[in-house]
Amino acid sequence: MSPYIHCMGKMNVVLPDDVEERFRRAVFERMGMKKGNISEALEEAVDLWMHTKMRGGNKGVVKRI
Repeated sequence: MSPYIHCMGKMNVVLPDDVEERFRRAVFERMGMKKGNISEALEEAVDLWMHTKMRGGNKGVVKRI
């Protein structure tokens, strides 16, 4: 693959309505309503989840906000 091509993956995710609503509200409160903010926040959440799991942290416990 050429180092000049920037590829983006795409995922379709199904979440319970309450989780989606809380996530969208949190993104809006933290980042505002701007195109791309949901994707940016999801990328941050996935990176944080992988980092936590790779270090053996939280053992699957999710803190509700």
